[in-house]
Amino acid sequence: MRRARLCHVSCRAKADLIDYIKQELSVYYPKGVLSPDYTSLINARQLDRLKNYLEQARAAGVECENLMPQGPEQSDGKLALHLLHQPGDELDVMQDEIFGPLLPIFTYADMSDALSYIQQKPRPLSMYLFTQQSDDQQRCEESIASGSLVINHTLVQVAQADLPFGGIGESGMGAYHAEEGFRTFSHSKSVLRKRGPNLLALLRPPYRRSIHRLVAKFWTFL
Repeated sequence: MRRARLCHVSCRAKADLIDYIKQELSVYYPKGVLSPDYTSLINARQLDRLKNYLEQARAAGVECENLMPQGPEQSDGKLALHLLHQPGDELDVMQDEIFGPLLPIFTYADMSDALSYIQQKPRPLSMYLFTQQSDDQQRCEESIASGSLVINHTLVQVAQADLPFGGIGESGMGAYHAEEGFRTFSHSKSVLRKRGPNLLALLRPPYRRSIHRLVAKFWTFL
């Protein structure tokens, strides 16, 4: 299975991040899920799937925080954005691709802890890093194997025609866009033409002593 989308945030920044998200959501969607610009799930089956994730997490004692209290939790195929605080890896929401407004969030005291957690999981399709610390940016670039790494932004790498977009490992193999896209969706056929004498004929039996000496010299060289 592919890994779920999740958020790692430092302990000091968690409360500030949550407050900021709530403020932005209240501006974008003043009526919560009743706002006309807030999108719905593609069908009832997908909505039920996400609700089951929430129910399972709550039953396991996970705090599931509704970040859109300015309206009902759900309405007409829409589900409010929820943060799932420190959910266990055994939960379905941490095993499946979410594709919906549920975001598992984890805190870390040291960047090494966050990187270690990510390294132990299947390789992500994309990693989004928000930091102004150049050392942390370099550490993530060098230590995390991901399809792409975006620093201080999200999603825009998909729209860059000159950058390859694709996964690695369980997040998918191969890439498209740019030269990599041409190579992914085409096949390089090898063509070999023999010209001149057939030198391989020298290797055919019966073998002369000169061939034995040549092979012995070659073997000694290796």
